Amino acid sequence: MVLAARTAATLAAAKNLPDISAALLTKICDATDRAQVADLVAWTAANAGPIDILVYSAGVNVPRRTFADIDPADFDRVTATNATGAFNCMHAVLPAIRARKTGPIINVVSLAEDKKGVKLCILQSP
Repeated sequence: MVLAARTAATLAAAKNLPDISAALLTKICDATDRAQVADLVAWTAANAGPIDILVYSAGVNVPRRTFADIDPADFDRVTATNATGAFNCMHAVLPAIRARKTGPIINVVSLAEDKKGVKLCILQSP
């Protein structure tokens, strides 16, 4: 299994969780950066084999998020992580998943306004 995150501290914390195998491979990657995502996908293939499943679980939010109140820089950051980052990761793994005709893509999202918790969006490639 490969886990990627923006910071080494996040990856170190994950490796220290109970029941996490020492075999967990980790790599720093900012999903908003297409070059880093491409490097992550190539690195994963070289070090762990083909990607069997993608779970995208990155996301950010800001306190002042109504259209009237949000700062444009905050909007750009939220959109970059929540939408563009998800796209970058899915776009990078989709060719190999389609070629093998297997491999779900799971996008973990939060509907903050829903107040009912985390939702899952599972996309199965044809």
